Amino acid sequence: MEDSTNKNSIKRIILLVLFVIITILLSRIFRNYFILKEVFLKNIQYTKYAYDYYKLTIGYENGLETNRVEGYRKGNMQALFMEQMNKAEGDWKAKEYSDGSSYHHQYFYSGDSLISYKENEVFSYEFVFPYIGSDIMYAFNRPLSYLFASINEEIINGKSCYKIKNFVYTDGGFWIVDYIYYFEKDTGLLLRTVESDGSYIDYDYSFGDIDDSIFIEPSVRK
Repeated sequence: MEDSTNKNSIKRIILLVLFVIITILLSRIFRNYFILKEVFLKNIQYTKYAYDYYKLTIGYENGLETNRVEGYRKGNMQALFMEQMNKAEGDWKAKEYSDGSSYHHQYFYSGDSLISYKENEVFSYEFVFPYIGSDIMYAFNRPLSYLFASINEEIINGKSCYKIKNFVYTDGGFWIVDYIYYFEKDTGLLLRTVESDGSYIDYDYSFGDIDDSIFIEPSVRK
């Protein structure tokens, strides 16, 4: 009789533990689902500006700014202003313009002095819209990410963000991505990506207010 009572007690404890574990997992899944859905739905609202926007990308290594890319697009017109600094291979600047034709005009600088000009059939920097975060949601396995993703809140550059890590990627295998992503809570825009080595990239954006003067090329070509 006592053995039977002990067995029943053990079963109840096991069932209680399983119930607690399942409740915690379901709570995590539903929380992650609603947060990721909120971020995604806010983010994709900006795709309507695919041909009228500005994006700033700043890369940092060991706490130092190492590269800066300012990208502008309005209709078929595109402009890129690129700069590298604090790198062993040296500092440089470049500007690149396209009017939608097959060739892109590239200007290279030493300091503020133009040192070379050339035409190229390929834009030197992959400037695909919208790298504002929605592509991350498309690339990763969202159902599994609802379970594995870790989501907290943090202030980045004065803006309230969701700090999201452990996205799951399942293209040709299964692995948890070791990058950390910061999405602004109010807009759903991607504001920072932190890589596994601690280097990170900050992003900023402007939509629907690009001035045509940005696309005026330097008057001297060499």
